[in-house]
Amino acid sequence: MSANLFLNGKFNTGQFKHTLLIGGDYTTGKDSLSTYYGSNSFAFDRNNPNYDVDVNTVAVTKRSIRQENKIHYTAAYVYDNIAFNKFLLTVGARYTEYRNRNILTTTRGPRVPDYYKQHAFSPRLALTFTPDSTSSI
Repeated sequence: MSANLFLNGKFNTGQFKHTLLIGGDYTTGKDSLSTYYGSNSFAFDRNNPNYDVDVNTVAVTKRSIRQENKIHYTAAYVYDNIAFNKFLLTVGARYTEYRNRNILTTTRGPRVPDYYKQHAFSPRLALTFTPDSTSSI
């Protein structure tokens, strides 16, 4: 599941023209991976390869691991573009958090889940000069 919600608006404070963006993101999901190996072994001679293998024999497999991930991602942000004459000042920030719960099951059974969490704060500051309608610095 994924969701994004934002509010975008324009307003003036004296001679300054603001374009404000406030919002947030949320994503959650699950995935899994299983690894299998063959139960029967076959002789291989690289000098005389034989690719004729009985399909019923190859179909017999065993699972070696199963890995499951439960992922959560959230973010919140606010940005303001402030225009004054031929200048545009961009000010803003974003906070992001990522969490993952990993469950690994081997042939010996399930292991204790691993928890992973990371977060980041990303500030933004930029000044743009537009001498004419087709150029910016």
